Amino acid sequence: MCKYIGIEDLVANALIELIERDDECRFVSFVKMMKYGIRIIKILKEKEIEAVLLVSREYKSEMLYNYSDYFEVTNKGTDDEGIQLKVGKEVKDLREHFRSLLTKDLLDVFTSDESIKELLEAI
Repeated sequence: MCKYIGIEDLVANALIELIERDDECRFVSFVKMMKYGIRIIKILKEKEIEAVLLVSREYKSEMLYNYSDYFEVTNKGTDDEGIQLKVGKEVKDLREHFRSLLTKDLLDVFTSDESIKELLEAI
């Protein structure tokens, strides 16, 4: 069975990991997010779990519409555009909404040392 990983899950989990390491960091660039997502797909493939990232412009627009109370697009004064967690939302909100329904295998991969290392090292 193929797992479909939506951009909203990728963004939420990346932000959870980044904010837990630096409370001031409420932003994930699209470059970091994609490297994190690609690493997640590779880890799942090693476990013989088929997975697909749903990260096209259409999915991004849909995410921003559906989760406008959580996320907004920004470039943080650089050329690298990304997603920022809105003021008033915290890690606990992301955990409750986005992690509560994840399967254990996906949660394990989102929080694995290998995927988090990719997220933290990405430029």
